[in-house]
Amino acid sequence: MNEYGGALGLPPWDSRSGLPTMLLAGNSLLERGVDLDQFQKSLSEVYRIQRLAVPATTYADWLYILNEIFRRGSRPLYVVLLMSPMQLSGKYPIPAMVAVNLYRGSDLGQAASEHLMNLNDRVMLYITHYSPFWGGREAIRYWKQRALPGYAIVLDRQSQGMRQDHGDVQIDPQKLQDLSSLCAQYNSHLVLVIPPTNQPADAKAVPQV
Repeated sequence: MNEYGGALGLPPWDSRSGLPTMLLAGNSLLERGVDLDQFQKSLSEVYRIQRLAVPATTYADWLYILNEIFRRGSRPLYVVLLMSPMQLSGKYPIPAMVAVNLYRGSDLGQAASEHLMNLNDRVMLYITHYSPFWGGREAIRYWKQRALPGYAIVLDRQSQGMRQDHGDVQIDPQKLQDLSSLCAQYNSHLVLVIPPTNQPADAKAVPQV
């Protein structure tokens, strides 16, 4: 939420340094894959960088998040978005932390319709948004990983057998156009970065992106 607050106040040019601003956005691939301190140090004389890492987010989440921070006055000159091909193309549920902290209650109905949710999923979305306990489950798991050595490794081993074979990933060019058009509407330049993953489907789809 500190990063989200910092993203809301970004002007195109930093008032102190006079440098152009960059919103470095993405999910856990950004959080774990980019050394933020080193990245900022390397570009400290070129850009004023604000990170916004929101775990488990995908295309639909970022289309909403970017639209929301633009609506609230954020105007970074550059939006650098890290997203894998599968995260760009697939349909995923809305992460609990996003539903609780970033979605407005008035937007839940539209979000449910855009995700083609059935009645049960709609109810769960509202419960997640309004229930402190239910909406805090992802945060609890996050702090377990920070506090308990080996917890993340165990989760990864348990999930290996449940990983789906996504086959060939099909990228809808309209999604890229929608992201680009959204940023251009607010005079921001979109830069899409494809981070490395351990998924063969991602590697095959990189040329397509």
